[in-house]
Amino acid sequence: MVEERALVLSVMGKTARVKTQRQSACNACELQSSCGQSLISKLASGHGIEMDVENRLVAKAGDVVLLAIPEEGLMKASVIMFLIPLLAMVVFAVFTKSVFSLTDPWVALAGLIGLLVGFLWARLFSRRFQGDESFQPVMSAIALSAQSQGVCQR
Repeated sequence: MVEERALVLSVMGKTARVKTQRQSACNACELQSSCGQSLISKLASGHGIEMDVENRLVAKAGDVVLLAIPEEGLMKASVIMFLIPLLAMVVFAVFTKSVFSLTDPWVALAGLIGLLVGFLWARLFSRRFQGDESFQPVMSAIALSAQSQGVCQR
């Protein structure tokens, strides 16, 4: 299981609205000042992901909880969202170069179109797994209670 911290924003019945903060490994890297990935992570650092999860722990608004995601689901999602679009990009580019014998700018454009088609396909394909338990985050522990005034539970 892979765990991530999330802030409980609100609770409605048996469902809690939580917000996770995007994490980046760039802060621990020596090359962060000269890396493009570091720049991208800094631009996106203020954005979090909000989602509804089953409130198994009876968490309250303001609590910080640990969300667990099964590794199998994480691996499948990674393949769908990253590998498939990259393969589509390569296939479109190779097909364009070998069949039409076009110049490099056209091959690059075909690769970009393939990448976009791959992302669109991945998005549509991923809808099949919305109800799959292996893709759903689950509250595993309350890390910081709103009433504990800053004392970690775990």
